[in-house]
Amino acid sequence: KTRGLDRPLRDLAQLLSLGQRLNRDEPKKLHTALADLSTKKSPYRFSAMEMEALVFAREGKMKEAAERLEEISTDAGAPGDARTRAITLREFYAASASASASASAASPKQAEKETLK
Repeated sequence: KTRGLDRPLRDLAQLLSLGQRLNRDEPKKLHTALADLSTKKSPYRFSAMEMEALVFAREGKMKEAAERLEEISTDAGAPGDARTRAITLREFYAASASASASASAASPKQAEKETLK
């Protein structure tokens, strides 16, 4: 239904549609669609990159989510609001990734202790 629309309007329609499906669609499908919208030429790239980070977080890939947000927060071309959101979420996801890595590192040690009992 977007035939005949200018590219920016089609991209906006697609971005808004993807936003509505973030919690329903398969992550792989979302990543593929968002990749097209997060190119340097896309006027909606920062919004698409934020959504990509949310998809990574949904998958439990906090490190990847934090890395995607780092790209936004360090890009001087990103709108101030997008950079502020990216910084806040990046810190949250990075802390989650760190806690997850610590828990994973502790798990083998805990298993070893249980085995030695």
